[in-house]
Amino acid sequence: MRLTDREFWEHRWRSQSTAGRFERVHPGVMPFHPLFSKVLPRDCSYVEVGCAPGRHMVYFNRYFDYRVAGIDFVSGDISRRTLDANQVEGYRLYQMDFLEELPPARFDVVASFGFVEHFTDLKEVIARHVALVNPGGYVVIAVPNFRWGQYLIRRVLDPASLGRHNLEAMKCPVIRRILVGLGAREIIYCGYYRTFEVWIQREDLPRSVIQGVGLFNAGFQRLARWLRVDNLPNRFFSPYCVTIARF
Repeated sequence: MRLTDREFWEHRWRSQSTAGRFERVHPGVMPFHPLFSKVLPRDCSYVEVGCAPGRHMVYFNRYFDYRVAGIDFVSGDISRRTLDANQVEGYRLYQMDFLEELPPARFDVVASFGFVEHFTDLKEVIARHVALVNPGGYVVIAVPNFRWGQYLIRRVLDPASLGRHNLEAMKCPVIRRILVGLGAREIIYCGYYRTFEVWIQREDLPRSVIQGVGLFNAGFQRLARWLRVDNLPNRFFSPYCVTIARF
């Protein structure tokens, strides 16, 4: 069962004024860059499930020399503008429903960021990731962590978002168990990531509230980096859960 629909995502990306516009893509757009730079190979074929607005594809093309492809069921023009503006060449975009159709190609790295938690049947969705990976390739699944302390924050500031997310996907052992059951030869990483981060994506909140949350988060991140405590993984407030498996 889906917890979101096409209309939700079309509105989400088209309502963001920066989606598909030129922007300088740097490692900062990928919070997992310190981890990925250590464990993922270079010069590979790559596909991202739920790829809009295309920033991650640009990142992997630029910093890992990946030949990139993306799958999404929303209009591909958003991702296309991002890729073209950043001079990514030879990319492929598949506009299709991932649960009903898969690309004919297979890839060395199959990734999704904030995707699997929008479905109730995690095993089915993750199995379709695995169906796209070449032997010896990698499956990367990253989801937000809306449990524990993060749950309380969402409950107060953005309760509607909780209904669009399957909180089971945010239990690291659950994703590990599914990937192992699907034949993963090695779990390279499975755990929470970073110390704390908060973001709000509510259009009905006063702009001052959203800006206030953003300023608070930016201030915390600067202080945490200065104190060198910006990556202390914990289940209570870490913003992300990340799993990397090799098949």
